[in-house]
Amino acid sequence: MNTVSTKRYIGISLGPIDRILDYAKSTRAIWASSYLFAYLGKQIAGRYFFEKGNRFLKPWITAEMFDLKDGVGRFPDQYIFETEATVADVRQYCNGVLESLAGNMANVLKSESQADEMANYLKHVLRIIIVERQFPEQTEDQAVVQDLQKRLGAMECRDAYLAEETRNYLAAFFESTSTESALYQDVTVTDKQGRLFSTILECSAGEEGKPYRTELLKENPKLSLKPYQKYIAFVSADGDNFGKTLATLGDVAGSVFMAYNLAIRKLVDDYGGQVIYQGGDDILFFAPVYNQGKDIFHLLKGIDTCFAEILHKNEAVKKHLANLPVECKPTLSYGVSISYYKYPMAEAKDLSGSLLEEVKDVPAKTPKNKIRWRARKHSGQLFGGTLDKNQPEQYEKSIQLIAGALSGDSNFLHSVTHWLNRQQPALGAILNLEGDERAVCLDNYVANSFNEPGHQKYTVFFSALKALLLAYPKSAGIDAAHRILRYVDLLIKKEDK
Repeated sequence: MNTVSTKRYIGISLGPIDRILDYAKSTRAIWASSYLFAYLGKQIAGRYFFEKGNRFLKPWITAEMFDLKDGVGRFPDQYIFETEATVADVRQYCNGVLESLAGNMANVLKSESQADEMANYLKHVLRIIIVERQFPEQTEDQAVVQDLQKRLGAMECRDAYLAEETRNYLAAFFESTSTESALYQDVTVTDKQGRLFSTILECSAGEEGKPYRTELLKENPKLSLKPYQKYIAFVSADGDNFGKTLATLGDVAGSVFMAYNLAIRKLVDDYGGQVIYQGGDDILFFAPVYNQGKDIFHLLKGIDTCFAEILHKNEAVKKHLANLPVECKPTLSYGVSISYYKYPMAEAKDLSGSLLEEVKDVPAKTPKNKIRWRARKHSGQLFGGTLDKNQPEQYEKSIQLIAGALSGDSNFLHSVTHWLNRQQPALGAILNLEGDERAVCLDNYVANSFNEPGHQKYTVFFSALKALLLAYPKSAGIDAAHRILRYVDLLIKKEDK
């Protein structure tokens, strides 16, 4: 009787990420709460099973990832690999990792006698799901990944809770500044006080705020900041078709992921932002809304450009992508949450993730590759929109209008915004025209509406505004322009309102 030769695969999922991240009340804690899962992934799946030669199907792991000490969590929350180990073996190793972490937590929190209690706490509060499946040898990797992902996903619906919680040990651990923390020990501390992250206000103030770091840290009420320096952007980004299109390229894909990780981290750092998490093509960071002459959307455009350059540097990847239809090519989607620096950080972060989900959660073959954004003013007013990168002309003209509007002043921008509202019927009629007549009539109408001597210095702005209005079909550009001008007004207004 013939027997079918099989291979054993293990799937591991770490969580619950959202609930644990909600423990964070400071930038230090939001980093620690996110890095916790990268640390656990590194210790459990990566360091032990990867170094023992087990073949990973997901994620792509390289030896270089273990040596990076820049504070960015690059190990994700889900792992699938081929192994001889059983679920019992993996569970035993996981428990050992949690017990070691509990010992470190007890030391950091000066509660050494409670190490056993903390170990029990971690085993119940953290959710480590482990599944095992055997497949015939000829089974394709993609089929294995899909099967185990489905099983892990079903089990992730079951959350983990303590029957009774006397103290939130993780929240206290995340807020600790002790460099004895296992999380800090795993990275290179770049600050003399052991600080990996600036406060939200230090970050939002940008380059111009650096001389006032001490005052910013204490939130000195006498310190004068421009309104835009009090707004922060949380950005969640994820690749579209990235893993799927590169899955057949093996180790080449891993090197592309690493190059992408390092390059994007540098772009965010240079802009004045700080990466919280970066696993594969999944990124979470916060950054000033405006810094060093650029705004957050110009940063995202720079990230897209860098992403495309990295993909096309590798000849194997370039050749592979050339044969793909447009809807299958790798792109990046974003959720951007802009809020006042005192707005609850966890809510701002969660909103960026929700906005990204709105872009990603669409029917199959529906283009993603968009930036969904929302701004909340200090007054509580909400506004936002979507920049569709699948429409290159509309997207480029939107970025150009932002740049052109930034050179104006708040009063002028207000007048143009109100003009758009008042003149919408007339503008709509013009923009509904066909052919060359549309552009000629719009040019004449704008020239006659803004013909005062003081308007002459805004030639670049008016050119960008007209180009945007003409880039959209019919009169759809009016609403798009209005949203952009409201956003720019947030950056250049003179007073907080």
